[in-house]
Amino acid sequence: RPFNQHLALAEALNTLADYNDDDDYDEEHESDDKDEEDKPPLQFDTIFSPRECKYLYDDQKHIIYCMAEEEDNDDLPTAISNHVMKEGRHYCTIKVTDNKEACITAGICRSMENFDPEFAFEHERKRQKEIQRMFPMVGADVDRFALCGETMSPIYNVSTYAQWDSNCHACAYNAASGKAMWVGWDSEKDDPNDQLKDIEITEWEGMETLPPGSVLGLLLDLDEGTLTVYKDNRRLGVMKDGLEGSFCWFVETFHPCEVEINREPVPVPPVSRK
Repeated sequence: RPFNQHLALAEALNTLADYNDDDDYDEEHESDDKDEEDKPPLQFDTIFSPRECKYLYDDQKHIIYCMAEEEDNDDLPTAISNHVMKEGRHYCTIKVTDNKEACITAGICRSMENFDPEFAFEHERKRQKEIQRMFPMVGADVDRFALCGETMSPIYNVSTYAQWDSNCHACAYNAASGKAMWVGWDSEKDDPNDQLKDIEITEWEGMETLPPGSVLGLLLDLDEGTLTVYKDNRRLGVMKDGLEGSFCWFVETFHPCEVEINREPVPVPPVSRK
């Protein structure tokens, strides 16, 4: 019996230890994370393609429902938080429900307060017409990014809202592939009329896809210049580094789903059992 009591105590202590910080966790960030919790809740302040994306509840702007299908080749919904992050650490969760498959890209972009959607729509219409003129027999095997109507995407419209030079103006996690999509701006070589060639799609260490039912976590650390990805409170890894300046959160959808964004404390990693 004493042996069983000691065994039970050991198991209980091990269980509690799983909720403690590991040796790599930086305790000086605890106050920063507490300050982050005290800020107002996040919400989607701006929605593009309102025909396909709406607030699910009038008084809860942190939840949207998107109806667009990637195959529709129409304006895929983009929702942006106007909360501008200029320094420190910022963590949010993005919960996707009512979906049968991975259906979002989510990440950071420059503030789009001064973004002119009409200009972007007209720019995209002209580009689509030119592509169809040059490739009238284009088939389904062509990359969807070449033809789909992602007119409001921060990834595809950098020259319309962030024309200063930067290594990265927008960076997003693709839930279907797990890859990073990001784009910068170089005024000496980049063509504002052909931004597709400037988009980088890269793999990163720890990369995983986000299946239905999982919750995406994003940690923007502007002290370190990094964007780190979490999946169901588990840290996957740093998706992008070298980030500078201020950013906002954004989400795009390419299948029907419900999307909820929340400000959360950074998950504390468990202690490794020795």
